[in-house]
Amino acid sequence: MITLKYDGHSCPSVSAHAFTIAPSSGAFARRHAESEFNLCHLCPFASLRQTERPQFAIPCIAATRTNGKPPTPRFIPIHPSMNRKNPKVDDFITNAQKWQPEFKALRRILLDTELIEDFKWDHPCYTFEGSNIILLQGFKDYCSLSFCQGSVLKDPHGILKKPGEHSQAMRLIPFTCVRAVTDLRPVLHAYLEEAIAAEKAGVKPVFKTTPEPIPEELQQKLNKNPALDEAFAALTPGRQRAYLLHFNAAKQSATRDDRIEKCKPRILAGKGIHDCICGHTQKPPGCDGSHKFME
Repeated sequence: MITLKYDGHSCPSVSAHAFTIAPSSGAFARRHAESEFNLCHLCPFASLRQTERPQFAIPCIAATRTNGKPPTPRFIPIHPSMNRKNPKVDDFITNAQKWQPEFKALRRILLDTELIEDFKWDHPCYTFEGSNIILLQGFKDYCSLSFCQGSVLKDPHGILKKPGEHSQAMRLIPFTCVRAVTDLRPVLHAYLEEAIAAEKAGVKPVFKTTPEPIPEELQQKLNKNPALDEAFAALTPGRQRAYLLHFNAAKQSATRDDRIEKCKPRILAGKGIHDCICGHTQKPPGCDGSHKFME
């Protein structure tokens, strides 16, 4: 049962009283049963905004008057993503030097879902109830639809790729032309629905539990320097892992030792390998290179 409450605006074709409507079926009925909406726009179409989460659902009704009787609301199947374009994403696409047509095509698909368009980390980000689901990214050789928790998807078409060798949760689908986007449109819709369903169900990626090996060079320094040992142990698991990956990537012992020495000030300061230590960054905790422009 959905209760519609008139918000007090004058409208000749909608009477000022509460409507009670029981939608028969469909995704809207399943998502919004027992929800309260406010009737808050003018005819011929009135916008319904959910009381608790106004940005989440914007279906519409049309009101008609027949033989002098009170108007009968009826649902018009308009997707809740309407009118939710983020102006920052408009600017991002307009100013993009590459992949503008591909970004536009992917954006149309994303706006046809329950996701909310946002802008984070200088990229379009699509969220569900505050959780990051999708990022739109552009690279030199391709642009991508990146699933933040892509490792939980079944991927029956085998199109999801790891962005890096050590990536655990993130998966992406690369594109180099608009035709590839349009050809995959039904598949992308299915993947997006699966990602949203996984978020609703609380499904989370299974992260690697086996820790990265501590190189001998680092272990020796930790044994000799209690302050360094304590500082390294106090780092978050993710920061520890990033350091260990950086150290272990060096094939020569001398190179590993040099990397450890260079990172010691960061570790002692409680910072991760990518965290800012100059204090000038505009995008903490990461370093955006602001220190390079300081006198």
